[in-house]
Amino acid sequence: MRIETSTLQEHPLNRSIYGVDTPEQFNELVEKIRTSNWIKPILINKQYRIISGHRRVRAAIQLGISAVDCEILTVDEDRQLELLLAENAFREKTTIQKVREAEYYHEIESKKAHQRQLAGVDPVEMVPPGEKIGKTRDIVAEKIGMSGKSYDKARKVVNQIDNENEDAFKFFLEDTLNENIEAASKLIEKPNDFVQTVMQITNGDVKKVSSAISELEKEEAKSKTHMPPGKYQVIYADLTNQNIEEDFYQLPISELGEDNSVLFLWVTPEGLTRGLKLAQNAGFQYRTALVHNNDFLNEPSNNAEILLISVKGNPAMICQVYEPYRNGNKPRVIRERILETYSGDKIELLADGWEIWGKEV
Repeated sequence: MRIETSTLQEHPLNRSIYGVDTPEQFNELVEKIRTSNWIKPILINKQYRIISGHRRVRAAIQLGISAVDCEILTVDEDRQLELLLAENAFREKTTIQKVREAEYYHEIESKKAHQRQLAGVDPVEMVPPGEKIGKTRDIVAEKIGMSGKSYDKARKVVNQIDNENEDAFKFFLEDTLNENIEAASKLIEKPNDFVQTVMQITNGDVKKVSSAISELEKEEAKSKTHMPPGKYQVIYADLTNQNIEEDFYQLPISELGEDNSVLFLWVTPEGLTRGLKLAQNAGFQYRTALVHNNDFLNEPSNNAEILLISVKGNPAMICQVYEPYRNGNKPRVIRERILETYSGDKIELLADGWEIWGKEV
């Protein structure tokens, strides 16, 4: 039915979730309506409260359109909220808008989960076709296009924004969150003087916040570790003690090496990935490794010690890096152990094809 725009009311949650469009976004919508001379029907409830179409109604009023086509929905308030969110699913949104959406998605999903619990039946059987079941946080995060971890971080930042009294930091944090969730998450964990320094260094350019934080953290670590002055051709460290590994990640290793230097890191098999990442972050390129364990084929374990050898520039090497020995027979015990442990189908990928173990095809 056609209803006068003056009688339509804004949904109270619309502005709190989405705020107000930028002039550019709103003017673009106005121009589209002016050019097409058509407005998609507005969804409203029986009280003429808008469920979907707030921007279209504002654009119509600006264009002097006194009445618009509307569809009246007779659904409860929870369903109205769900439709309001769904109708904005493909709208271009900032990170803050997505998080504010998620707060209401969280409320909706929590109610659904509670209803399933009260029903005392298999939760899977109560989920309508097309809907998902799982951890509420992850369901909500997926609805706004984030991972569960990113949503958690962004949610904490938005909470800080809502409770922040200093306008300058509030706006800076908001812009940073819309640009980089990880950087904004780090900012709220830092003391005020650190944040003020970041704001000064970046001059309000949120694209530079992440690198500014990284540089300041390096300077802080450097001042705390009391590293010796100068550059070194060889840097040697043992990370096999789990208690000291985190401390090494804070060391300014990248500043210790000469232009042509070698980094030797002892790691366990469990710490191999972290050791490689540490070397890479310090500006060293992995070249080869030495393994110290006489019985490493007897049992899979974390007892082996691996010496990672990484370089910066082109230094001399203590051992020659050979081409891989491609055609040697591998220890038979490995195949035997695989066959004993795994009952499923097995395929070996070869340079010229493949081979199925213990099964005819």
